[in-house]
Amino acid sequence: MARFAGGRAELTRALAVELVALNPDVIVADTALPVTAVKAFTRTIPIVMVAVSDPVETGFIESVARPGSNITGLAINTLEIAAKQVQLLKELAPGVTRIALLWNTSNPVTRRALERAVNASSELGVEIVSFPVAKPEDFDGQIFGPTAVARVDAVVVVADPMSFTFRRKIADAAVTYKLPSMFTFREEASDGGLAAYGTDLATAFRRSARYVDQILKGSDPATLPVEYPTRYNLVLNAKTARALRLTIPPTLLARADEVIE
Repeated sequence: MARFAGGRAELTRALAVELVALNPDVIVADTALPVTAVKAFTRTIPIVMVAVSDPVETGFIESVARPGSNITGLAINTLEIAAKQVQLLKELAPGVTRIALLWNTSNPVTRRALERAVNASSELGVEIVSFPVAKPEDFDGQIFGPTAVARVDAVVVVADPMSFTFRRKIADAAVTYKLPSMFTFREEASDGGLAAYGTDLATAFRRSARYVDQILKGSDPATLPVEYPTRYNLVLNAKTARALRLTIPPTLLARADEVIE
């Protein structure tokens, strides 16, 4: 059984109630918002998290080595990634001085990513401008209107289920207004984002199956260490770069794990 809320906070909560009522042997939940929702309704059903940022800081687990709760799985460091994304975007487009950071106000992790990006921006000579979204309706029409675009010259999109759902709209709007864009996941770059830097979602979901298997065989999630990625991938979209009339520096091309033509 599978449920998808597309980053909608109220729907995520309703689906969590529904899933817990079914009393499954294990629940797999990706990113912090669904994990938070499911956690609110069960302390006994094992939860395997996928791509959750800093689960100790968010209170999901006691420690990486020994979670100490019914939650375990795979984490990412969104806060560190956000700072790196700002740096990479500045390398991609050296003339950038004001970067919009698009974040979901219903996701507490994205607010901390905003703070981390702001801290990193001063060293890079750029200014971070907050672009909050809260609901799917915020993605209707053009996300970046002319007035908003006059304030910025690039955009970083913080990893979040809602922004992932509307990734193509965000990427299309960025190209329309000639904004170099940085995302987290490969799928976001392949759907038109200029670049993505982060973990590989497909690999993370495949590895989550190992946790499910161990739990179904009797392992206690409280004692299964949480896993972080050993590397993060840089994906560049050359087609989008051409649409922006942007030349990707050879140094970044050499470092890229994938270049989408």
